[in-house]
Amino acid sequence: MHEIGHCLGMHHTQKRADGSQEYFGHGPHLKMYWENVASTWVGQYTPDNRPYTGSGYEGEGDVHVGYAPYDFESIMHYPRQGGAAAPYYDTVPSSYNSVVGQRWHLSAGDILQIQDMYNCKRHRFQVQELPTSEAPEWLLAEVRQITITTSAWTTVTFQKPFGEVTVRIALQNDRCNSN
Repeated sequence: MHEIGHCLGMHHTQKRADGSQEYFGHGPHLKMYWENVASTWVGQYTPDNRPYTGSGYEGEGDVHVGYAPYDFESIMHYPRQGGAAAPYYDTVPSSYNSVVGQRWHLSAGDILQIQDMYNCKRHRFQVQELPTSEAPEWLLAEVRQITITTSAWTTVTFQKPFGEVTVRIALQNDRCNSN
């Protein structure tokens, strides 16, 4: 997932300008222990202006305007390398030490960033419930979780005991533009 983020144009979260220093009143979000960072890794933690920190107004339906909160749960954030005895950093607040470096799922901030980078517009749509009598039995049986994501396609994933069932539905008038 992390490398796919790079392919989409995402940068390492810990390199945000507000990662290890204050930036326009935000941060720092990491307390760096530079003496623990291997010299070959210093560049991966040095603040940079390229990582996403938000955006300006891009017209009606813009998914995000302004500062984007620091995303400790991003797939693009490095874990606390160096081991418990000599970590490269602690998160500020320290309660996020255990979540940095996850690679299992996109965070809400990752999704917002991608939508904003590709100028995906918000659209109002109404979810119409399917009467139980019209839903196929195999779909309703033992559903544990339903996840709905919207983009150029709406994807509905039903988590079932034997795996996932995914249904893709095209949305009219929903678009993402590549910048």
